[in-house]
Amino acid sequence: VLLVGGGSENYSDWSDIPYGWLVNHSPNKKILILHYSTVSTFLPDYFKSLGAVQAVSTIISSANANDSATYKMILDYDGIFLRGGDQWEYVKQWRGTLTEDAIKKVFQRGGAVGGTSAGAMVLSKFIADAGTTSVDPRTAMRNPLAAGITFTDDFLGFVPGILCDTHFYERGRLARLLSMQAVYQKINGTWFTGVGIDDATALGVSSDGSAEVFGSGVVSFLLPGPKTSTSVLIGSPLGIADMIIRQFTKGSVVQLPAGTIISSPNVTEYHPLPFFSRQKNIVLDGSSATADWIGGSGSLNTFLRRIGNDTIEILTSAPTNLQITDIRNYLTQHDVPSSITVISPAQRQSFERASVFAARASFILANISPDSLSFLTDSTSLTGSAFRNILGKDLLFLGDASSFAGNSFVNKLEVTTTAAYRGRLTVENGLGIVKGMMIIPRLYESDSYLENRACALPWGIGKAQPSFGMYLDNGSHCIIANGNVTAFGTSSVLLFDLRSTSATAFPAYIASGGIGPRQNAVLNIAVMNALPDSTSFSLSGTTKGNNEMNYKSPNSFHLLNIYPNPFNP
Repeated sequence: VLLVGGGSENYSDWSDIPYGWLVNHSPNKKILILHYSTVSTFLPDYFKSLGAVQAVSTIISSANANDSATYKMILDYDGIFLRGGDQWEYVKQWRGTLTEDAIKKVFQRGGAVGGTSAGAMVLSKFIADAGTTSVDPRTAMRNPLAAGITFTDDFLGFVPGILCDTHFYERGRLARLLSMQAVYQKINGTWFTGVGIDDATALGVSSDGSAEVFGSGVVSFLLPGPKTSTSVLIGSPLGIADMIIRQFTKGSVVQLPAGTIISSPNVTEYHPLPFFSRQKNIVLDGSSATADWIGGSGSLNTFLRRIGNDTIEILTSAPTNLQITDIRNYLTQHDVPSSITVISPAQRQSFERASVFAARASFILANISPDSLSFLTDSTSLTGSAFRNILGKDLLFLGDASSFAGNSFVNKLEVTTTAAYRGRLTVENGLGIVKGMMIIPRLYESDSYLENRACALPWGIGKAQPSFGMYLDNGSHCIIANGNVTAFGTSSVLLFDLRSTSATAFPAYIASGGIGPRQNAVLNIAVMNALPDSTSFSLSGTTKGNNEMNYKSPNSFHLLNIYPNPFNP
């Protein structure tokens, strides 16, 4: 079975090897290309260029799906390929018909069956069938039970134990696949393995269940482990703890459905940089919208509840920005004084600014350009040295500034819409407020840059090798304090736990117009967690422990007298 993640095929490109693989596994090299409504003028000649002795594209709709002539026609071929489109149309028009029966017979007598995009999704045992809607990842993460997730498990089903999702990082579908797994487990009490395949990437599954990765990107396996737990509640964001994730690129061979590694070439060792932070409270907001910051459940409210009424220093590159004005007005309304530090070269040796940094107990960072970060990271300047010594203080990072909190961040996310695909992202030094963590905010804020932001985290993780990686979306924020991260808001916080990761690798494919390889990464093993509102996760320790979610509210509180105060944990 050939599962293709979507994307345009082309001569002498990524598709030659996987599509040739399908031809070579078709005993007589006769390929039938099927769709429910249109024909392809490109694919027949393309398959012939790869060795097919015959290749024909045809339509099978509900009108002829149950005809004996259609049945006999399909049996004349030993390689079947389903094109992309709408997986529900395949299920609706072909399920239970002679067409389905004929395709199964071709497979059972030793033929090969493949598909791309929706055509690949209907070949796994479990199908996200889009029977009511094409499930949106953000909606699935925010409210899995109201996202229109539906399944089919009695159609074709050539690859047991898995559900195949396509265009995986291109369309940010990690949250969607996790949600599908959680919803299926809640309804049926059992799990499937989720297999997410990037566009221009494929998985060739042999008869013994071994599967080889082809193409330009990565294939991701999401597997439940012995400690995996979920929270799927009506009207609530997705909750998952301890879901295993494995990612592989071209040349890797794995065993299905468990994703066990048979071989994975060109990997390098991964040594997780331990998590460390001495700050009192660090609040990271995933949105660039002022309304999300100042709303009743927004990060500014969360921040103010945890700090005193001393003057807050606002650090920004754009002091006249309306969002900065809104922040100051909000603080004034809550009787909290504030002042502004403009991050500019003119302030690098400012004794006044350095004194302010030393005096303030709380800081807000917003609308900061990556180019101005050296103002805060240059330990040889007065201001940079003062900022690097703000240990034990409270910090709120808003929007893109959240990515700067780690010791590394991914830059150039919005230089072009295809920056990750064409190798234009860069990893640069962050502020090091939270060491051992990489943060990508605004995950689903812009469809135009979704692929860049989705790919940036695994690629940046592979390059910087932190212990944790975090996606934040609009409407979500988190607090890092006392070695824990606690999530808040309408979207889940998606957290990669990389403390058990030991190997990484990167795609080598360079797209037309690219300046470097496609940017995603192999992670031989990591752990995914989706943290819904008010859920905490321990960041302490060097090896992964069980982080089963606890949704029970405490029934009492105790004040502990700690001496000396403040104390060193």
